[in-house]
Amino acid sequence: MKYLAKIRLLADLPRITALALVVIAGSLILFGILYPVLGGAEDGAQADNERLTREIRQAEKNLSQAKADYQFVVDNKDLYDNLIQGDRLIPHTRREAVRQLQTLAQQRGLSNLGASFAAAGDQSLKTVTSQPTSGQYRVSVENIELKVGAPLDTQIFEFVLDLAESFPGAAVVQYVEMQRAPNRFRPRPA
Repeated sequence: MKYLAKIRLLADLPRITALALVVIAGSLILFGILYPVLGGAEDGAQADNERLTREIRQAEKNLSQAKADYQFVVDNKDLYDNLIQGDRLIPHTRREAVRQLQTLAQQRGLSNLGASFAAAGDQSLKTVTSQPTSGQYRVSVENIELKVGAPLDTQIFEFVLDLAESFPGAAVVQYVEMQRAPNRFRPRPA
């Protein structure tokens, strides 16, 4: 009976009010359906925004690095052209490098010289020579570990300076570590 009374009450409502109630009920149902979908879309949009923000930061960082690299090239072009004009960057072999090291060691009076050559990772000779080149510029990179001995520290320091000036190619000294030989002639305690 109660249901019949409610249905009669709805039938007695003015048409506009009934239509408004139907629109409100439909809106609530539509909102209930769309809310989870729109919430998921918002989460996706926030994730996309964070991803795009990271990509923009990385692009700005890459652009900044490219600008710095370009400025370095512009600033050092004359130095590089001078190296190309000279005999420092002509093709060299390890054998020539060893000969030059021996010559420098003899000139400085070193008592011991040992050298080991190794490719420098992705800058190895095979990798560098397989890359496309522009103009006549092609550079290969190798790591050389030197172990030298000398009676005086200054002889070693002068040898290191000679590497920067007279070594075939361009030598970049990464670090120098010196160790003194143990003193065999210690005075006896009194």
